[in-house]
Amino acid sequence: MTIPNLGCHRFLGLLPFLMLSCGTLPSESGTASTARALVAFEVPPLPSLEEAPKYAVVELGTFGGHPAHATAMNDAYDVVGNCEAAPFNDFGNGVDRAFLWRNGTMNDLGSLGGPGTRSYAVAVNASGVAVGSSEAGGPTVYHATVYGPGGIRDLGTLGGTRSQAYAINNFGVITGNSDDPKFIQQVVWAYGSTGILPSGGPGIACDATGINSSGMMAGGCGRSATDYRSKAIFRTPDSTAPTDIGFLPGGGTSYAEGLNDAGTIVGKASVGDADHAFVYDAPLGMRDLGTLGGMNSQADAINAHGIIVGRSQILPGDRNAGTAATLWRAGKPVDLNTLIPPGTGWSLVEALAINESGGILALGFQGSSTEARYVVLVATALYSVSLVPLDAPLGAAGFTGTVRITKPSPVDLVIALHQVRVDFHTPSLPLDVPATVTLPARSTEVSFHVPSKCIPGNTPVGLDASLGGATVSTTITVHTSDGCALRAKPRGIQ
Repeated sequence: MTIPNLGCHRFLGLLPFLMLSCGTLPSESGTASTARALVAFEVPPLPSLEEAPKYAVVELGTFGGHPAHATAMNDAYDVVGNCEAAPFNDFGNGVDRAFLWRNGTMNDLGSLGGPGTRSYAVAVNASGVAVGSSEAGGPTVYHATVYGPGGIRDLGTLGGTRSQAYAINNFGVITGNSDDPKFIQQVVWAYGSTGILPSGGPGIACDATGINSSGMMAGGCGRSATDYRSKAIFRTPDSTAPTDIGFLPGGGTSYAEGLNDAGTIVGKASVGDADHAFVYDAPLGMRDLGTLGGMNSQADAINAHGIIVGRSQILPGDRNAGTAATLWRAGKPVDLNTLIPPGTGWSLVEALAINESGGILALGFQGSSTEARYVVLVATALYSVSLVPLDAPLGAAGFTGTVRITKPSPVDLVIALHQVRVDFHTPSLPLDVPATVTLPARSTEVSFHVPSKCIPGNTPVGLDASLGGATVSTTITVHTSDGCALRAKPRGIQ
């Protein structure tokens, strides 16, 4: 390995101790003297990349009120849902508004009813076009809505007061439900027209929660006009009726929550008194995905690689036990909480979506908070933070800091920085540490400047970098012969 020549007071932290011979520094008597500084590293051992956590936790923002409620995410890490916005009442509750979270920024998608009226987004395609519903003429009138680059569009109804869009594919084909004067119909909106889909029989209501690029839909229908228990179904573009995909052994209900472009369907189905996650495809039929040890589980989404996410109970025999966000790979469940950094305080309870690069939209709680929050799990993790004294023989301007992650992130990551006191017997070094630093998307590291005042000899310097509750740290100690290793110049003075 070749170590570049970084100059005096510049180093990579590869050696536990490094002797630096620094040019001339003015002595107290005013004559020039040569100072020798010993810079000792106390760097915590780093895990191998294979042992490092697999996901960083990135929390969604708000519109000034309660945490956002997220519903879907695409391959570009665009997240949609609804979030309370102004006006807020005396209890701090606002008006639900559809949002698009893109690269760390919350965007209000508007409403058909204008400012101060409610709107919701439930799905988003690869182009960032979202669908859902919004107020359209009063608090009881909701119409299916498209939120796109050109603004919002009303999809109308079949003559009733309500309609709802549930899913959109990458070609802009939308499925949902609409009232007619007598019944709720499953509909498809495509290329400017509205079509009514054949029901499961007279008086049987159906819906679809997902639609793939070929136009295949998955969802559920009632079992009969008088039996409202659900059965999982799918439709193809040329279907004359929904196809029933059946039940798990010992069960009598099922519902499809999502599907991928290969036509593999996931959802939940009853098994005796419990519900279990299932996966279905035409060659093999419906299979039980099991649980993490508890009674119930549910699969919410599947990506093109066949990786499935959802939730599962862990404690056996307790129907009311809490759940853990779960990932199934090759049919085996994994608790997602084991794939995020330890000590973050996060308890993830459900994973709602997974994109083709493995990014996950999840729901969880942090610390003792009882308010659920939605987070994006990005397939990277904090790896290290370092400080390097700048080379300035006649007076240094502090340090260069660097934060590194294990893999490039598809979105910008805002990383919090905090100086820590290393030794309570030694005064803290006065550093001007920035509160945050943004690591750009598709990068693995970001550098930042830390100005300092004169550093007394034998002073330890500590710095933490945090992301989503995970923290990495570094410590260095500067020993000098003249009692001042670095001298910072006030900004603007030459």
